[in-house]
Amino acid sequence: MSARETQAEKWPSGPLTPVASHLGSDDETGARIAEILQTADIKSAQAGSLGYTTSVEEKDAERARAILRDAKVQEKLKLDVIDAGAATSGSASPEYLKRRTPQLFIQQGDRIEEAPDADHAVARRYPSYENKGPVADGMRVTLLSEKLVYHVNEPVRVIHVFEATEPGIDIHIMGPKIAYEEFVDGVLRTMKPPMAEYPWVGVYDGAVLPSPNVDYNYEISSYTFGEAGEHTIQWKPGELESNVLVIKIVKR
Repeated sequence: MSARETQAEKWPSGPLTPVASHLGSDDETGARIAEILQTADIKSAQAGSLGYTTSVEEKDAERARAILRDAKVQEKLKLDVIDAGAATSGSASPEYLKRRTPQLFIQQGDRIEEAPDADHAVARRYPSYENKGPVADGMRVTLLSEKLVYHVNEPVRVIHVFEATEPGIDIHIMGPKIAYEEFVDGVLRTMKPPMAEYPWVGVYDGAVLPSPNVDYNYEISSYTFGEAGEHTIQWKPGELESNVLVIKIVKR
């Protein structure tokens, strides 16, 4: 096999989505971006002149962005991650997602306190997040994390979002509510809900919002993994199923 054929196997074959940019004169950064993505089994292509853009297949875009965000911080790489909103033309978020600012809370003993700023930053990515869960009966649930690559024993905090995309659904907005039926590596890690249908509880005495709308007010999960490897996290409350977070754990 020729060197040209070997290189061609590393290039993406489908429609491309831009995920990062760097100066065209910075060959070292460009090479490192390609190396990082190749290590993660993500095919990439770079093009440009004064500024180079790295693109990947759409199915790999969200994972590539998360990996490059992490590398930018850890390795101080001179790159800019292109978020999904900037990369996708003609896919503006619905107005109800733009209007609602995420408010996340955590339970501390008998007190309810506002969640850390870092958790709010993750939740604010939801309107433009490409890897949302599938819609079923006008509803969907989605998981988000700050990144997709973590160190051994580094906490992986998981944000839960419920969205009703169609009218006629009462959204039970008060919380933080239990994130029923969350699975890690296929193993149930939170309790089953009292009811299979949304809102998954028999009694609710709190504020209700009309749909279409979005609810960020669920408990934030936190997991740690003691060995390097790959893990999956999925939320499957009742009859809904979220996207699957694929988390890679690496040694320090």
